[in-house]
Amino acid sequence: MPTTYSVSVTMDQNTLSTLKSNGFILYGFKGVNTPNSANAQPTVWFQTNQYLTSTTISWTESYKAYVSTQEIQQNTTIDASNSIATDLDYLVTVDGNGSLSASTTGGTAGAISIYDNSSTPYTTGLRVRLRIG
Repeated sequence: MPTTYSVSVTMDQNTLSTLKSNGFILYGFKGVNTPNSANAQPTVWFQTNQYLTSTTISWTESYKAYVSTQEIQQNTTIDASNSIATDLDYLVTVDGNGSLSASTTGGTAGAISIYDNSSTPYTTGLRVRLRIG
């Protein structure tokens, strides 16, 4: 289910010289959409200082939804206990045993939806594999 994207950036020589001499880095951001938009922040998706007057950056994204019994806390890495490949527009459902199923119907368009149908307080989330180039 990997999806490949690309973006082209074009600038004149003077702009390139100014950016390079001042150590500027080109960043790509991933937008966030959530009902709690006051706390939503875009994620830095990639960065590079390897750019010229005409630069095309390509990347491939693949996603896995996960469920874990670990609680989210500051400065903590969540070890996924169970995961499943998924993609945009999919609905991932967690059952009472922590098993995951992915469906192409019922999800939010352009997003990955996770529905915890269990009575266990699982932590759910997404892992993203990003390959540049």
